[in-house]
Amino acid sequence: IDWDGTIIWNGNVVALEQLEGYFRVEANKNPQPELHVRPERRANYDTVAKVLAIAQRNGMMRIGFVGNEQFME
Repeated sequence: IDWDGTIIWNGNVVALEQLEGYFRVEANKNPQPELHVRPERRANYDTVAKVLAIAQRNGMMRIGFVGNEQFME
């Protein structure tokens, strides 16, 4: 999730509305893959919260944050 609200899914820019379908497909896989959320340092909290809510609502159980070292400065 970029600072301007741009969401990247597997290297491609996607709209927030598209995530529901992606999450639903991934949630039904066995084993379910882990969703790696990597918000840019200046990313809007509201956008990050919406992505997490959509993921949870669509059955994603394994969600992890990556790239947290950028916040340790």
